Amino acid sequence: MTTKGIGFHFRGTIGGIAIGIFTAIALFSTPEVSEGTWWDVVTDGFAWAAMVVGIGLRFWSTLFLAGRKETAVVSDGPYSICRNPLYLGSFFIAISAGLFLESVTFTIGVGLSIIFYMLATVPAEERYLKSVLGKEYEDYLKRVPSFIPNFSLYREPKKLEVDLIGLKNEALRAGRWIWLPIFTEAIAMLRLEPWWPHFFRLP
Repeated sequence: MTTKGIGFHFRGTIGGIAIGIFTAIALFSTPEVSEGTWWDVVTDGFAWAAMVVGIGLRFWSTLFLAGRKETAVVSDGPYSICRNPLYLGSFFIAISAGLFLESVTFTIGVGLSIIFYMLATVPAEERYLKSVLGKEYEDYLKRVPSFIPNFSLYREPKKLEVDLIGLKNEALRAGRWIWLPIFTEAIAMLRLEPWWPHFFRLP
């Protein structure tokens, strides 16, 4: 356990507990945005944009990564501008949930939880890949930023071999995410009902 650190081994549990706490706070707090207002329209617009970016980024990343992560240094497409585009896509999807729910508290909480998960996971993954892929991967680590994309580094191959199984698995995950706006919008509507319990007043 000391090799990877306690945070790595309990990252899922800690992240899940944190998200659960922020979800409960958001559920039972007084909503600050009313349905049908301009703020509601703007928030929903940003939520859809974040979700589309997140899902699109994950699909794009899967096209390049699936089946090749531990056999070669993947440094084309999204991986030419950012080392962890899959995690970045997940971050955008998580943020979209908070925006659909129209809760600043939940958005910040889930965002911080995802960031903690990434910071606990990525270093261990990169140490493993460095031991497997050697100097080529070390050079890649030095050249490409971890999370914030550097678009000036972008490059793509003339041909790309696609792993259909990996793509299918990502499509199945996306199928679950389709329910995210429906579920969160339903909760947002419930929070506006006068009979819904409001124990907190947080944005």
